[in-house]
Amino acid sequence: MLAFTGRPNAMAVGSMVASGLTYFTLNVIQGTRAIDQDLVEMARAYGAREVSIMRSVTLPSVVPYFLAGARITLGVVWQVTLFSEYLMGTRGVGFQISSDLKLLDTAS
Repeated sequence: MLAFTGRPNAMAVGSMVASGLTYFTLNVIQGTRAIDQDLVEMARAYGAREVSIMRSVTLPSVVPYFLAGARITLGVVWQVTLFSEYLMGTRGVGFQISSDLKLLDTAS
């Protein structure tokens, strides 16, 4: 990606988005597959409109998967950020860890 943009920060952001988006998307997809179809059918049997079904059945079913995906994505993106800064030498946390290890100044 550095060859396309010419900036190392864009490469770090691109790698963070690419790595985080997959985890988050797959988790939300699993959440939508896990929606109880019996609840959806029951809501339709009682005459609920699609917007009401989305608000009262689908959304509450997907929210735990959404939050779990966000939590997993945050951890993965943090690791990718540190690793990409460590490799590219941009001024960030990964770069500071690398330079402190080279100077044996691990207390700071």
